[in-house]
Amino acid sequence: MGTRFDRWWVALWTANTVLLGGLILANVRPSTWLASAVALFFIPEAIGLARAGDSLPPLTFVIRRYVPRWAVDAAVFGFGAFAAMTWWSSPHRTAVIVAIAATVGWLINHFDVAFDGPGE
Repeated sequence: MGTRFDRWWVALWTANTVLLGGLILANVRPSTWLASAVALFFIPEAIGLARAGDSLPPLTFVIRRYVPRWAVDAAVFGFGAFAAMTWWSSPHRTAVIVAIAATVGWLINHFDVAFDGPGE
C-alpha cells in the first residue's frame, strides 16, 4: 500500500475538498473561491510536495489511494460544469470560463497520469 498517510492529513484534505466544492455550490464569486483555494488547497499542497515519501502527501496521492478513478473524473467534470454555470454572469465571463475549461482539462490529464503511474 506504500507510505502510511497521517489520518488527520487525509481528514484535512477531505474537509478542504468538500469545502471548496461547497463554495462552488453556494455560488460564491470566483475571486472568493480562488482566495479560498489558495488557503485550502495550494498551501497544503505545497506542504505535501515539500518532502517525497513522508506521511503528509499531496492531494493527488490521497485521491489515488482512496477514490476510484471514475468518481474523480465525474467530480472534476461535474464541478467544472457547475462552476461554469454558476459563474456565467461574472463580469469577466470569458476569462472565467476559459480558466474553468483549462483547469478541468489539466485535472483530467493530471489524474490520468497519476492513476496510470506507479504508487507512492
